Amino acid sequence: MEGRPLAEAELVRRAKRADVSAYSELVRRYQTVAFRTAYLVTGSVEDAEESAQDGFVKAFAALGRFDETRPFRPWLLEIVANDARNRVRSRVRREARQLRSVDGFGGEAAPSPPDPFAIADARSDSLRLLGRLRVEEQRVVLAKFVVGLTDEEIGRALGLPVGTVKSRLSRALARLRAELERLGRQYKDLPLKVEWSDDVEVPERLEPLAVSILNEALRNAEKHADPSEVKVSIAAPNDVFALEVRNDGLPPAGATERGSRMGLRLAAYEALQRGGMLEYGREEDRWRIRLVLPSG
Repeated sequence: MEGRPLAEAELVRRAKRADVSAYSELVRRYQTVAFRTAYLVTGSVEDAEESAQDGFVKAFAALGRFDETRPFRPWLLEIVANDARNRVRSRVRREARQLRSVDGFGGEAAPSPPDPFAIADARSDSLRLLGRLRVEEQRVVLAKFVVGLTDEEIGRALGLPVGTVKSRLSRALARLRAELERLGRQYKDLPLKVEWSDDVEVPERLEPLAVSILNEALRNAEKHADPSEVKVSIAAPNDVFALEVRNDGLPPAGATERGSRMGLRLAAYEALQRGGMLEYGREEDRWRIRLVLPSG
């Protein structure tokens, strides 16, 4: 596999001729998204790893029946998602048997499996923001903006028609946009100054992350500081989206850092996954949070 990387279609053709190195390259390309898809279904790292591995094995065994006119990735992820759903059903049945074997268990219905998307009680503000969405909306938002699946792949992974995926995404993003207005009302006592040109739009795929970070910044300004100005700047220079919040009400050393650590660390990790960065901390006489992401 030296030189220019081979296209997916060529790798599939070679893999169908039992070229193990070609299939290994397909595994390398899609192992991360396969794991994330399985985790979205199972909510378990161990189960997700096993489903992703089994999915690749099953896909290789079924390559002879694969239609080469179709893209490989959606087909693979459908196999992975099916394996993950079967694994969850098996886990629930196993746990139900264990419950029935306990003395005094009265035969009540087995509990439903934990839903990895039910994050309304999450501890960080970043996740609490998504927790305001309905569970079915959380599912598609996480699949779209965290895992990076297409609408068609989300439909296959979650067993939904593409039209349903699109409508749920639309409703979820409308709710998140409304959060921007709610934040302004919630923090009405903060001395906010917003710099946001009319020609600058927040890219749709970045909107959930941007809103959650803004929520973290304003919450910390209100909780830990007594600022005379909280300046929010949104700009988009040179194919880059930038959100910056500056707060001149510095708390005692360490107070804001402790208050914002978890939520901002989660956001910083997501920013890195998207090819950007999140910086936060003291800067001279101000507390500064700056998010920079490629907008393309």
